[in-house]
Amino acid sequence: MKSGNSGATAIEFKEAVLGMEVTPVVLGNGRIQLTLRLSQDMPGRSLTMGESQVLSIDKQEIATQVTLRDGETLALGGIFQQQRT
Repeated sequence: MKSGNSGATAIEFKEAVLGMEVTPVVLGNGRIQLTLRLSQDMPGRSLTMGESQVLSIDKQEIATQVTLRDGETLALGGIFQQQRT
């Protein structure tokens, strides 16, 4: 939601997605360094705008670096969440 100078409120719709950015750097000696940035957007709480209801988007992000040797594999876990109501 955005409020303009006139006091009017506009609603902007965005997709809630799971994203991953990987930046590799070759270090030599058969090693590579990966910079990882993961983000997850999820529907958040319900907001009332006039007579309409819209969902906010909650965003979680994590960034890390890892160094791997040639032939090694990296496994990521704990990315998804489940909510029970």
